[in-house]
Amino acid sequence: MHRPLRFSLRELAEGEQHRELTLSAADLDLPAELPVEGPIVVRLSLRRAGDQVHVRATVRLQAELRCVRCTQPIEREIATRCELVAERPAERDPSNPEAPNGILYYDGEAFDLTEEIRQEALLAIPTHPLCSEACRGLCPRCGRDRNRERCDCAGREPSDPRWAALAQLRAREAQRDAEEPHRRPES
Repeated sequence: MHRPLRFSLRELAEGEQHRELTLSAADLDLPAELPVEGPIVVRLSLRRAGDQVHVRATVRLQAELRCVRCTQPIEREIATRCELVAERPAERDPSNPEAPNGILYYDGEAFDLTEEIRQEALLAIPTHPLCSEACRGLCPRCGRDRNRERCDCAGREPSDPRWAALAQLRAREAQRDAEEPHRRPES
């Protein structure tokens, strides 16, 4: 299988190099249900010093999201950056085979950035996207988009009888507040 983010140390000269890769969601093994539209552009700065390679990456992608309040489609360009160091492991602690955060261990021959870039892309996609901070969302009663049209549901009684007791309590509180506007709460 072709791995575009796999780099051989034999092919990587000492010093700094820059690469730009255009990848698909499949190249990063992203889930099919992820809202990624079009190519994913990865810009890399690779600086090799012996067996150690310092990597700086910028990942850009287009995502087709839905506002969580009004469900309108949103197209967003998402960009994220990461840095890590690829190195041969020194004496590894057998009880902790994982590399510390920001370190990628490799076998001395080649290293693969696929999983690190994949994780950065996944974390950059918002889990709670909004079309705008001021989005008023959908009316919970009639389902109208309150950003586009008004509805008169706010003044109506709840249609579900289970909420009737709460509506009565709110009405009593409002009446009491109207009759005694300067009443202090008891302590």
